[in-house]
Amino acid sequence: MRLNRSLLSDIEIAVVVHIKWDAVRYAQKLPKRPLTPGTKAASDAENRIRQCYSPLKNLAMAGIIKTEPCIVVDMDNVILTWYLPGILGSSRQANLFIYQILVPRLM
Repeated sequence: MRLNRSLLSDIEIAVVVHIKWDAVRYAQKLPKRPLTPGTKAASDAENRIRQCYSPLKNLAMAGIIKTEPCIVVDMDNVILTWYLPGILGSSRQANLFIYQILVPRLM
């Protein structure tokens, strides 16, 4: 889903965090099947990806760590994640947890 700026006027989230990556191309560069960690093949694959997509270092200094609600998007405004702290109260979380346990037993 791409971020539509008009969407922001309808909700309370005004903070958009932009990542300088193209998430689709990143996903295309990942191995088609998982590699065994610690092997030369895994290390080589990781190094190839890091050449184009360096890891985010020192996130706090870069202003990436957010404590308020925000949306994280890639360079093409593809929404990668929504961060909505406190959107579910503790009673709602407990109800969801109980529902998740009880419903499969009732079926």
